[in-house]
Amino acid sequence: MNVLILGGYTPAHRRLLQTENVKLYLFHYTKAIKSYYSEIYEMIFTFKDLNRLQWVRYGEQLNTDVKIDAIITFDDDLHKVALDLSSLLNIPYLYNENIVELMVDKHKMRTYLKKSGFSNISSIVLNSKEDLINSFLTLSTDDIIVKPIDGAGSKYIYKLNKFENIELFYNHLVALMDKLTFIIEPYLKGIEYSVEAYSEDGVHKVYCITKKYKDSHFVEMGHTIPAQLDNNTIDNITDFITKFLNIIKFENGPSHTEIIVSENKINLVESQARVGGDMINELYEASTGQDILTSIVKGMIGFKVINDIKSLKELKDYKYSTILYRPSINGTVTKIEVDESIRNTKGILGHRLWIKEGDKLSINHSSSGRIAQVWAVSSNSDESYKLAEKGLQYIRIETTHEI
Repeated sequence: MNVLILGGYTPAHRRLLQTENVKLYLFHYTKAIKSYYSEIYEMIFTFKDLNRLQWVRYGEQLNTDVKIDAIITFDDDLHKVALDLSSLLNIPYLYNENIVELMVDKHKMRTYLKKSGFSNISSIVLNSKEDLINSFLTLSTDDIIVKPIDGAGSKYIYKLNKFENIELFYNHLVALMDKLTFIIEPYLKGIEYSVEAYSEDGVHKVYCITKKYKDSHFVEMGHTIPAQLDNNTIDNITDFITKFLNIIKFENGPSHTEIIVSENKINLVESQARVGGDMINELYEASTGQDILTSIVKGMIGFKVINDIKSLKELKDYKYSTILYRPSINGTVTKIEVDESIRNTKGILGHRLWIKEGDKLSINHSSSGRIAQVWAVSSNSDESYKLAEKGLQYIRIETTHEI
């Protein structure tokens, strides 16, 4: 079977390569190519940017030389390329056009869910300062969230109170609005979780609920898998996700959905047609011993796998895995020291640095601003968090401004 992969997520690609008689062909951005890719892919096509016509043209060319049997992607911004290729080459794709539109356009999703009666939450496309001023009354809220209509990575997400200086805030956004379309939503109070599900022929299985930790800029600072929840809450979240997926007519493939849970209500934040990122699948395996990623990637190329995936309540004797991140600050990195204790402490599974000495850092309020991460596992949820926290303390980074 010849599989065309659009974009990244090498761990999943490697799992797919273990499937018998599968050959992989990669379309990816030039700046993202790694030296070891030649060990994984039969052919690699690189692109400077996302020009859909160019990607499709090369896909058509590849298909004349090598008959492509399946197309997959784990990148939100490449679903439309996959759909174009699917239509042109008559190759089935997991997600239809309606699902892709709803998943990549947060305003369309809000509108669809409200019209269907699933949710009463509205959103407003931001076109003017008056939209901001009027949004508090229109949305019946004292606090709003302003975010890109198709954004990811917690970038350019703002919370605004009705008593703040709206004109000053709008003037800050104007420079960004040339490139980004923003929407306004009511601020939802509660605890944030993400939910992993896999669907096959319209049957949905929720296999993981993740507790998320975010800072005041809504940037994720870490998460714990699985979230420590009582059976009633697990049932309520599972029912909510199942109903949501049915309402949007989600039939096949993985989904990653973010929700806010308050005392008496569950609200949807957003959803993506892919697996969760930020090592969710790797941490799930560390917690449960279940190789979820192999099952999912096989399902994405046509195998029937849903019976191989256990729902959260079917799991027994699982542990808790936590990953925590260190955010960037302003300054030049002068010294990096990693204490050997990080490798010798039981429960700390690993760490990663994205910086080196001499790098110039700046504050970056998004997931791309992380400079280090540590992940750990324990039979106790709080202990897994403390282990990851301790691991970050073992990483000493000196800059012109001390971290």
